Amino acid sequence: MGDAGDHDGRGTEDDMNDFVIENSILIKYTGSEPYVEIPDSITVIGEGAFRDCRDLHEITIPDSVREIASEAFHLCVNLSKVIGAAGVVKIGRDVFTRTPWYKYYSENETEWKEDFVFIGRVLVKARRNIKEAIIPDGTTMIAADAFHERVMMRHVEIPDSVSYIGWRAFKGCSGLTAVRIPGTVKRLGWHCFETCPRLTDIQIGEGVEIFENGVFSSCRGIYSVTFPASLKALGGWTFFSCSALREVTFKGVLREIGERTFSGCFELLSVHVPEGLEKIGVEAFYECTNLKEVPLPDSVKVIERQAFTNDRYFEKLILPKSLEQMDEAVFHGCQGIKELAIPPFLKKVPANSFFGCRGIRKLMISEGVEEIGDGAFSRCSELTEVVLPKSMKRIGDSAFGSCRNLSRIILPDGLEEIGSECFSRCGMLAEAEIPASVKRIGGGAFAHCHELADDREFIIQDGTFYAYLGESTEVTVPEGVQKIASGAFAENRKYRRIFIPESVTEIGDGAFRSCESLFELRILSGKINNLGEDPFAGCDRLVTATVCGLSPYDFAEETQRTAAALGYCEKSRLFNGAVSGKCRKYAEDHLETILMKAVDEKLTDAVKFFTERDMLEDSVFYEVLEYAQKKKAMEIVAVLLDHRNSRTDMDEFSRYDI
Repeated sequence: MGDAGDHDGRGTEDDMNDFVIENSILIKYTGSEPYVEIPDSITVIGEGAFRDCRDLHEITIPDSVREIASEAFHLCVNLSKVIGAAGVVKIGRDVFTRTPWYKYYSENETEWKEDFVFIGRVLVKARRNIKEAIIPDGTTMIAADAFHERVMMRHVEIPDSVSYIGWRAFKGCSGLTAVRIPGTVKRLGWHCFETCPRLTDIQIGEGVEIFENGVFSSCRGIYSVTFPASLKALGGWTFFSCSALREVTFKGVLREIGERTFSGCFELLSVHVPEGLEKIGVEAFYECTNLKEVPLPDSVKVIERQAFTNDRYFEKLILPKSLEQMDEAVFHGCQGIKELAIPPFLKKVPANSFFGCRGIRKLMISEGVEEIGDGAFSRCSELTEVVLPKSMKRIGDSAFGSCRNLSRIILPDGLEEIGSECFSRCGMLAEAEIPASVKRIGGGAFAHCHELADDREFIIQDGTFYAYLGESTEVTVPEGVQKIASGAFAENRKYRRIFIPESVTEIGDGAFRSCESLFELRILSGKINNLGEDPFAGCDRLVTATVCGLSPYDFAEETQRTAAALGYCEKSRLFNGAVSGKCRKYAEDHLETILMKAVDEKLTDAVKFFTERDMLEDSVFYEVLEYAQKKKAMEIVAVLLDHRNSRTDMDEFSRYDI
């Protein structure tokens, strides 16, 4: 790959129009010459400036050029020679990828004799079979992929002249055991030492400032690391899956620990977090299973989701007073925590924050906390007692689900919502007085809380029915109950029939929501004139709804109106006054629809409502009769024929084989 010499096709001064230049930066080359000389005025070759110039064979770069940006010559598939460029001190990633020039130095091991290829003062490529790399003094940068997968290399010396190590520069150097990074290196590039499994000795010099993402990820031999006081930024994934890492020390101030920085560091025992830290990123310490403590300084403002998830031996936790944001599942599965205090400045305990923290025995929630998120303390199996502050407004779905030793919870007056399955499977829960301020209770909020139930498996407090915990598919609420709580039957798939007594005067919103198997509902009280918005949402199998205080016109959905009409037709004697009149009018106006549904469900009493009142015209009669025969609803066929015989001398039975 020697010098090309003179060529007749070399560009002239007229070719200056082929260069787009702004402030000494070459933005774009628009020509098609095979041999190009870049003007002496250029200091930077911009990103992608010659990208996909397929006619380009040779490029001459003047000494004035200091920087070549990323992908500048990417996909120049005929570029085989680079001349000059003595002044270059910085090169971006993938500058010459997919060019013959780069391919030659990436794959050829026999025809070039030196250990390194330079563009100016930037080390672009090292020989593939290099065993020891003594990088020359004066080198300013180690370019992206320069030592990528140099698996035979055991030793490298980086001179003090280097200021930047590029993307993936030493990735996959499986023989490398030690590296000293001088303080002149201000920035370590993306994944630059990733997957160096034998790397055990790391020395980071004072002066190093920035770690981009994944610098030492999957380096499974690293035991300890000390960061200099000069460190300003620690990118995400820095020590991801460094399974031998045990100790991390920060000498100076660091504002942020990035996402997954120490995720999967199973042997990590201690981290000396610096004062001034403000943010801990997503899964920063995820599954650091041996980590016992990370003292959080009062400067921490943000802890993102799953930051300490599954750190099962994590024992001591004090949430800093400075904390402004804590995302979901931050301490999920930290089984070693025994005592926990939720400070007043944390208005909401986020969802799944302490899910599966089986060791928590003492929980203190400060006045000022207003909400506990879904699953926040679920499966905290050692928790025995919880006293919620007066400021609490909402407890989310499954917030205390499966806290199997929880025996007592004090719910404050002012609490407005208890989520679905909130205390589900708290088998020891014997004391939980529900305040009158609660407006909504989700389905199964007290499922399997048998210690709260009476001998009939009902949970009833002060005349309010909250749940039935038995196994029967048919539930008859006891006489004397005055109110059905919000969500009392909600989200239970086994109920087929529910009967509500006359003593009930109020039914909370969503009491029957998503009872998927509910076939029949009977509410005998004429005082119930409101079941809330869409009361039977998710009750797709509901056929009859006998609600003595409501007519079909009071329901929004047609299926619900039909169910209400069928309920009236079956039990019309239970209805009185104006409601009865409205129900009858609806039945008359929708006679065929109601009868066909009655045949489908074989509701003989509903059909009798129409025959006993002689409401069937001949055309409707024969249509329904034929449909009943088709559906093999023989009791209904008999009722219809008996009705017809009572009105004529003809024996209608003789016409049908029944």
